[in-house]
Amino acid sequence: KKLLLLDISRLQGGWRVGVYDNFVIEGIEEAVRKQNPKIGNLFVMTSCSSGETSWVSPDLGDAGQSVFGHFVTRGLAGEADELNGKAGDRRVTVLELFRFVHTRVDGWVKRNRDPAGQHPRLLAADFDAEKALAAKDTTFPISTVSARSTDKSKEANQFDAEGAKKE
Repeated sequence: KKLLLLDISRLQGGWRVGVYDNFVIEGIEEAVRKQNPKIGNLFVMTSCSSGETSWVSPDLGDAGQSVFGHFVTRGLAGEADELNGKAGDRRVTVLELFRFVHTRVDGWVKRNRDPAGQHPRLLAADFDAEKALAAKDTTFPISTVSARSTDKSKEANQFDAEGAKKE
């Protein structure tokens, strides 16, 4: 059981550095589809979809960080376990983390950087993330949340459920 988090695609193209177009997401998707069955239970979460930019902000974290990294950190700290404001089971699964990160990243980017948004992807061999989002969560837990870390994440919470900065 493995989860690989890839915060990539900051540069879509730049003729000065010799990048005509950035096809890294497509390459990752193909590699995941063809993954060796011996690896098994490998999930890959990318910071954005093909053709998108993974945005960064100096307003996030202590010294600024990517929007994806910011919400992954908050999700792993326990916020992803609290669906719709309800306390969860104190375990963050892959799908809970993805739901949390996808919603928050897209909402934050739409309000602060790009109206088209940023759409993290969850990839795995023989796994359809869109179907999984509508179904019961059967993915494995990746983090256990203590009551103390949940309280701290609530105190540090500067953003609402859609990723908008609270006043």
